[in-house]
Amino acid sequence: FHPQEALTPAALPEPCGVRQLIVDVAPETRVIEARAAEAHAWARLARRLVEGADDLPAARVRGRTGLTPASFGDIALLLPKLTDSATYEEAFARHGVPLRVLGGRHYYRRDEIHSLVRILAAVADPGDTIAALAAMRGPGFAASDRALMAMHLTDPRTRLDRTAALDEAAIDRRAATSPDPAAAADALRAFARLIDLRRLAADLAPPELVAEILERTGLVPFFALRDRGEQRVQNLFRIVELARRIERSGRGGRASLRALVRWLEQLTEEEPREGETGEVEEGVDAVTLRTIHGAKGLEFPIVFLGGLAGSDGGRDEGLRWMTAGDGGVELAAQKLRT
Repeated sequence: FHPQEALTPAALPEPCGVRQLIVDVAPETRVIEARAAEAHAWARLARRLVEGADDLPAARVRGRTGLTPASFGDIALLLPKLTDSATYEEAFARHGVPLRVLGGRHYYRRDEIHSLVRILAAVADPGDTIAALAAMRGPGFAASDRALMAMHLTDPRTRLDRTAALDEAAIDRRAATSPDPAAAADALRAFARLIDLRRLAADLAPPELVAEILERTGLVPFFALRDRGEQRVQNLFRIVELARRIERSGRGGRASLRALVRWLEQLTEEEPREGETGEVEEGVDAVTLRTIHGAKGLEFPIVFLGGLAGSDGGRDEGLRWMTAGDGGVELAAQKLRT
């Protein structure tokens, strides 16, 4: 046995060490509400640290040119698990703090991915009328329930498995037979765009088809305008790269598209471990959110440890820490009240 000594650089940014974030909540507060309060507290703290609040120590990090003011990219928020990541995402978005989620298990269940998969399913299998309705009602085509009902009441009834093109003249003729011609025309125009994508599927490989869907539908502008819009758009375009994996398998044509849809639907059900867009690119100024386990071996100038108070059979879990005489910090798990 050879004892080892921890070495600390002689010149550390001052002040350094551990600070405790105290979130005041009533004793009867539910865990989910306490978690939301904590998320907002972390978001406020991140912004105040970066902006240099007067009542906080100056946050500086060591870079190549010496000590520099901290940025959002210097901060990592680590959680025991990412089950409640949406709570933190919403809180950080509300406070205008950029956030990148890495190593989550919910990538394939995000709204933007679900919407894209519904369109792919409707394109891959024209006979899947449920997928067609879901795609048309979604943000890609934005057909209202009223418009879809009006289209359903056209004479002859519009079949959702149609693959023949619908031009503007045909749309006007069909819409005129509905009790609500204007609404029917709106739905028929959306349906015509879906039909166009079905016809393209015969000639395009899945990666190019996914790119065309993102170009021709309203998915990108819709999700770009929501909270964390840039991240959501990146998530959508990531499916193009995933489609290339299917293409490289050597299968082509419609069978490959259906294989892609089956694969994505299976991943949605199984919730595989998948980050949003890989590791944080150098120079991206955003707080990193990931699990404590996923951060093993990594270093961050500023670390927030979150999610440490929660329900466990009626008891609360957390950490206590002790500052040693040599300036070191010792952490230990304990049961405590929120």
